[in-house]
Amino acid sequence: MLDTIWTGQSGQEIIYPWVDWLQNSSLSYLNVDDRIPLASSEKAGNARDRRAFSESVSPDVDIPYILNYNAGKCNEKFCQNLHECSICLSEYPGTKFVRLPCSHFFCRNCMDTYSTMYAKESLEIPCPQMKCREPVPPGLVRSLLGDENFDKWELQMFYKTLDSMSDLVYCPRCDMACLEAEDHLAQCPQCFFTFCGLCGDRFHVEVQCMTSEEKLKFLQQQRKELDMINKLLNVEEIKRTTKQCPKCSMAITRTSGCNHMHCTRCQQDFCYKCGKAYVKGKKLCCAYFDFNHETDSEALERRHEVLLQQQGQKPNKMQADDPTSSRVHSCPLCSQMNAKVEDNNHIFCWACQKQYCYLCRNIVEQSSQHYGPKGCKQYSAG
Repeated sequence: MLDTIWTGQSGQEIIYPWVDWLQNSSLSYLNVDDRIPLASSEKAGNARDRRAFSESVSPDVDIPYILNYNAGKCNEKFCQNLHECSICLSEYPGTKFVRLPCSHFFCRNCMDTYSTMYAKESLEIPCPQMKCREPVPPGLVRSLLGDENFDKWELQMFYKTLDSMSDLVYCPRCDMACLEAEDHLAQCPQCFFTFCGLCGDRFHVEVQCMTSEEKLKFLQQQRKELDMINKLLNVEEIKRTTKQCPKCSMAITRTSGCNHMHCTRCQQDFCYKCGKAYVKGKKLCCAYFDFNHETDSEALERRHEVLLQQQGQKPNKMQADDPTSSRVHSCPLCSQMNAKVEDNNHIFCWACQKQYCYLCRNIVEQSSQHYGPKGCKQYSAG
């Protein structure tokens, strides 16, 4: 037919008549009504014109190629024109729209807001068009939500999918998802705990699960036992960290200071070290007991004796009998009374275990640096 047109229009332009015939008359000339049968070039035989050739491989390749070509051209035409968004009713160029597989399209701003709202509540994000519930593909959802929000939505969708499974239970120990058998037997793949899918207890063969009332009663009994254990532990901790008043048995703890304890409940004084009560006028019960009564000559004498025994010296009765003597002074750190031994100005406080100078009343860290030509004298009379 192209040869006929060529011969009939000799000497004239031929390209435009050929194109016009191919566009408008070729299908009717080939008796094509509503479809075009495609076949590979091998099946065409040798009856075709030698000038005509086809690069077709097979319909399975040609048809997707034709459809992709058509979709690309349609998208190119769509991007070049203005369109109205059916959500916000505003006009934008085609490049500002998101096209869904169901052929509906909406502006990107509306789709971003719509997807973010639906991702917080719904398992799937449907098409915004009325009466169209086609889901938005996950790849398009990722581009709308962003990677971080998409991961959260995907995780939420995963958990909702798990919850919708009737044969899925969770391990009562590690909360791992497990598949339940027909007899409600389930085994955790992580901690290997075998349990009943109905009640969550250890798997019990031919034994009915506990009712809610029975389980409540069992848990209440366990709670009572736990409370009793906590009370016993508290009592043991109190016994370990406190001492009881010898008169009223009040638990008293010492945070700092000496062993002299005063009970505010019954006004009893006692020794924190040995726990014995102090009765004024009687001999001290414990060598480490500190009464903190500066006018008690017996207490001063006892402390002086302990001090001298620790230093390997004999007590000087004249110094200890006179509590107002100038050789007895209080520690500058804890205010406990300590006596000067003979001519040694280096005083050791029994109460706070510190050393200080009798002359300047300062704490002595190293005696070799404190006493000397430029410091205090370590030995002096008076």
